[in-house]
Amino acid sequence: MRRLSVVSKVLPSVALIFALIGPGQAPAEPLSLDTLTQKPPAQEEIPELKDAESKLQKGDLDGALADMKAAVKKRPNLPPAEVIMARIFAQSNQGGAVRYWLERAVVETPDDPEAYAMLGGAALQGQQAVESRLLFERAYQLLATFNGDAKRKEDLQAMTCGQLARLAMQRKEWDVAKGYLDELLKLRPDDNAALQVLARVLFEQGKVDEALEKLNAAKTADRELLTPEAIIAQWFQESAGGAKPDPKAGEYLVAAITRDGRDYKTRFVAANWAFQTQQFDQARKQAEYAIQLAKETNLDLDPPLTLAGTVAIFQGDYAAAEDYLRSASTLAPAKFNTTNNLALALCEQDNEAKKKLAYQYAQINARVYPKELEALSTLGRVLTRLGDYRAADEVFRKVITAGRPLSPDTVYYLADLYAKTDRKEQAKKWLEEVVKKEGLFSQRANAEKLLKELGS
Repeated sequence: MRRLSVVSKVLPSVALIFALIGPGQAPAEPLSLDTLTQKPPAQEEIPELKDAESKLQKGDLDGALADMKAAVKKRPNLPPAEVIMARIFAQSNQGGAVRYWLERAVVETPDDPEAYAMLGGAALQGQQAVESRLLFERAYQLLATFNGDAKRKEDLQAMTCGQLARLAMQRKEWDVAKGYLDELLKLRPDDNAALQVLARVLFEQGKVDEALEKLNAAKTADRELLTPEAIIAQWFQESAGGAKPDPKAGEYLVAAITRDGRDYKTRFVAANWAFQTQQFDQARKQAEYAIQLAKETNLDLDPPLTLAGTVAIFQGDYAAAEDYLRSASTLAPAKFNTTNNLALALCEQDNEAKKKLAYQYAQINARVYPKELEALSTLGRVLTRLGDYRAADEVFRKVITAGRPLSPDTVYYLADLYAKTDRKEQAKKWLEEVVKKEGLFSQRANAEKLLKELGS
């Protein structure tokens, strides 16, 4: 037998990991690969596993395995000993050892599905979709005739169906995915996560009313779930792609607000949708609703404040953007997007004190996030607005030589600097390219204006 050395990591308590949930006791959450390796609540200790733990800590793998086999023989509801060993090594992130013991399990207990399911989950985490599918399909086949512990069988069936549905969705095989989800929900009718996934599958099949029905059932079970119509709206916009607002998405968002206009999450989703589809006036209106609702219900104000501030930048209302973002930065002073946008809002105002404050924010961000191009871009823009063109040029040289794609705003900032420093031809080339691009671009109007001034 090939010997496997024990890696010098502290192994978790065997008894704690494998004190089994009693028959009929449902898990607290839908089963997944993660839950297969999590520690269940400690119940009565299993003496053989306690002995195995002691031997593992001493490096006696053969002795530990023998104790595990003895435990399995006395308790048929336990998984095979090799699977137990794999679970233990999974707790200490020893991937090679996990795979070794799972492959041993396949050889020693070829009719037990759990090793195949765990190997399938590992392949899925490694983005090996084809291998994962084959392994889960093998587990699924074995489960059809598996006559072991009923509770373990149900758990494995639920997890396997869920993962096979997920893989089918990746391939856009919606009928196949639905079949697995229907089977999962027969096993676990109260699995709210599966119900929501089934709703998405039905949506992709064009069965929007049925999808909404499933989401309403999920909402009844979980009042914290986003308004179902808002979820449908997000799916319509995602399917449409691009920056143009999808009419169906707008229709369902109106329905969501009509249904529950005082729901913070619904208003925030509406604000974000309007922003992403460049409906900035509507985005700001919805963001302000979300801010008010967050205040009334004592929810986190940072997201709607940051969104409102960002929208205000796109509207060219830099004073309002400053107010929103100052408030947001007070709540989350270390959040990059907030302080970065605050620096931009400050520097675009014709106020020297605010420009200098913008420089402080931008300088700190560039120091803390030296590899973040947006931090360097903002610092370059602030220096340009302060009139320090040489320093701005040095910063933007780092941005260009990074060799990474530049945001439209960064391209405009570069063009503006070049136009101010007698490099107008290059500025024109950049501007001609960037104004043709679709999508979010806060400086689009200024870019078009500058291009016109340069004689394009």
